[in-house]
Amino acid sequence: YGNLAVLETEGSRSLAENGQVVTTVPDPAAAEEAVHLPLLEHPRPERVLLIGSCANGSLAEALKHPSVAQLDCVELDPAVPELARRFFPSAIPPDSRVRMHAIDGRRFLKTGDPQFDVIVVNLPEPRTAQLNRFYTVEFFASAARRLRPGGLLALAFPASENYLSPEAQALLRCIHKTLAAVFPQVA
Repeated sequence: YGNLAVLETEGSRSLAENGQVVTTVPDPAAAEEAVHLPLLEHPRPERVLLIGSCANGSLAEALKHPSVAQLDCVELDPAVPELARRFFPSAIPPDSRVRMHAIDGRRFLKTGDPQFDVIVVNLPEPRTAQLNRFYTVEFFASAARRLRPGGLLALAFPASENYLSPEAQALLRCIHKTLAAVFPQVA
């Protein structure tokens, strides 16, 4: 669905879509932070949904949790997992617990009925119309309906440890208000 390219430089490979780098491997910090923090917040995550960036190693990191019995990974473009298997073989390990879905993440949440303990939105911040739709009240409500009791939705934004620009502050405030319109607790 996009112009995909795999770039290799000095021991790392990056996947670019329409000229924008989507992921770089190896980037263990990004892969670990995306899934370990939310999975450790749940007492026993058995069913996990990962929306986006399945090629960055997050999927392999999530499988390190022994309680994970099923891991659904949703990528819009079916070519992304194929490229990942070819160029980032450790990112999507062969594992019977993994189910790959080539579908829009919003549609996946609306059309199925499985419930999840943890849903990880592993997407870049909302800089485009395609990404903005994953940060709306409607999307968060769809995700909330698919969570088991005690389940959680996780998303992350890159930020500096000691400075947030006024624009970043406004974005984070907006996302927080949007989440709070759907979820009783937002951290």
